[in-house]
Amino acid sequence: MIKELHILKVAIISTFILLISTVTFGTPIINYEESLTYYAPHHSDPGNPGHPGTPGHYFAETGDDHHFAWLDQIPATTVVDVFYDFRPESGFANAITPGQTARAIDAFNLWSGVSNLNFTQNTSVPTSDIINVGTGDLAALGSTSGPGGTLGLGGGFFTHGGIHSITGGVAWMDFAETWDETIGNGNPAGTFDYFTVTVQEIGHALGLGHVDDLLGPDMMDGFYGGEQVTLSINDISHITSVYGAASQPIPEPATIALLGIGLVGLAGAAVRRRFGRSADARC
Repeated sequence: MIKELHILKVAIISTFILLISTVTFGTPIINYEESLTYYAPHHSDPGNPGHPGTPGHYFAETGDDHHFAWLDQIPATTVVDVFYDFRPESGFANAITPGQTARAIDAFNLWSGVSNLNFTQNTSVPTSDIINVGTGDLAALGSTSGPGGTLGLGGGFFTHGGIHSITGGVAWMDFAETWDETIGNGNPAGTFDYFTVTVQEIGHALGLGHVDDLLGPDMMDGFYGGEQVTLSINDISHITSVYGAASQPIPEPATIALLGIGLVGLAGAAVRRRFGRSADARC
């Protein structure tokens, strides 16, 4: 049986707490740091405190009914502007390819297409002001690279205070994987879909947690179950609860139309695929 352990990697700088999401073998746990709580998404213990209906679905819970979110970096606009870039991470090289860069931009477009978010690449602001996306050694975030296993890590610095803000976001994919960089081609043998994993890790950097306890499949599931090209109803409801709904039509990724947003796979599917090499693949 595969059990999940959500590892909370904590780095405290003043009032900032860095959370990086991954899944591995073990028993679900709850991690506490000051008044900041991260709830394991397989929330079945009635003695496990949480917000009604949303235990673990947000990457960090404050205990005061607020969710962490990015502050608008261009207040003059009507959307929540967030910057991103493709930089080295913690001294480790960023080996992202041109194809992966394109898929990362598609991933940002997927999230902004259903929410009031707007993403802009910014190469000059401090790293604290961006979501850094890359492919590299997972040691950059305190984990271990290797084929299969942990496919990527995502998170950021969460400030627990009056503003409940996120800074210094990261979505970092493992350079030891064989990545499929094409959207809409299914699941080529021996590969993992870069777009799917990047969407999920960016979701963590935006403040979302895993939703494995909900009927899926969802982009924010903790286990990789093959290529997904749309957000689920669960994904959309969570991102819009933090940043508001989109006021513009949903854009299409560069290579495939997002038909049927919110409908991924068969309606009512209750069992997520965990097969072959991806049986222990985590996001």
